[in-house]
Amino acid sequence: MLRKIANILSESCDENEICAHTEADHFVALLSFKNQSEAIRAVELLDNQFRSLIQDFKLLLSYGLYEIKDTTEDMNAMLDKARTAKRTIKGNYENNIALYSDEIHQRMTEEIELSSSMEFALQNKEFLAYYQPKYDCKTEKIVGAEALVRWKRPNGEILLPERFISLFEKNKLVIKLDWYMFETVCEFLRKQIDLGNPCVPISINFSRVNNFGQEFVYRLISTAAKYDIPRRLLEIELTESAFVFNHDKIVSCMNSIREAGFLVSIDDFGAGLSTLSLLKDVHCDILKIDKSFLKNSKSSLVLDTILECIFYYSKKHKLLTIAEGVETKEQLELVRNAGCDIVQGYYFDRPMCEEDFLQKLKKRNIQKLPAFKSTAVELGISNN
Repeated sequence: MLRKIANILSESCDENEICAHTEADHFVALLSFKNQSEAIRAVELLDNQFRSLIQDFKLLLSYGLYEIKDTTEDMNAMLDKARTAKRTIKGNYENNIALYSDEIHQRMTEEIELSSSMEFALQNKEFLAYYQPKYDCKTEKIVGAEALVRWKRPNGEILLPERFISLFEKNKLVIKLDWYMFETVCEFLRKQIDLGNPCVPISINFSRVNNFGQEFVYRLISTAAKYDIPRRLLEIELTESAFVFNHDKIVSCMNSIREAGFLVSIDDFGAGLSTLSLLKDVHCDILKIDKSFLKNSKSSLVLDTILECIFYYSKKHKLLTIAEGVETKEQLELVRNAGCDIVQGYYFDRPMCEEDFLQKLKKRNIQKLPAFKSTAVELGISNN
């Protein structure tokens, strides 16, 4: 297949144009066109020829185009820009051709700057925990909260997670950030316990790039012990998609976390591919229903039936359910009527800073979560 692609590419080159196979399944070409539209049309014709090579399965190729305006520019820099454009649409089934632009350049520059400044940002405590309360569906009292990261830059700008989390997952810096957030939540809870303030369980997200072995479990236990936090105040949250990558290892780890006395929740439930098989393997306390279910707040027979089945299963197996992304009264009534336990979303509160969250807890009645059926196991480290 690679040889055939190389032949087609070579035959498409004029006398003053050149192409090459660089590595693996990567090809580069230096071609001449009058304008960008002509270049895109030519690439589309090439793509059709490449696709015709394989009849038994779909061949997906992605193309990055960089228009050379300065011929004295270093060739490696040119290739890097074409590759950067290509990476922006890799795996995209709707659009597989990307042009390098100032916007892509700005994004690439920002990614480099964010990556290089993260270590200092951690030391400088620029990452803040914002808390979004969770409400009981029936009583509308606060039963918990989720800790969400915000990055406050030295210039005062506050970055939302979508600006940096995916980048940090690529370079694995997110692992340090996850543990930083876990310790921040422990510090917060310890302070409130010492002051005699009301406390509710707080969930902390852990990225799928973490190494979910027994070392992960022991670090959770030792950090909670360091601050003397009752483990039932800490909810370990993992997205459903994480189980796709290393199913058996993560299932074993999550079961150990729950046995150690922490709350365990599966986030974005219903959005991934492993939903049904996941339920029989993972022992968890809470299912967080993916907010995609509520994109259309209008009740329908299909949506109502799906939600009712999820909530029925959860109650039968003594799991709590949380509906994320509840933004309207209609959405609240939809999940409430279907049997959901807890809701979280802009209808009640947006994520808020620590001070505002404490004021919210003091002003609004809180209620305890029901007792769970798991039993805490110390695993060698003493803690509440």
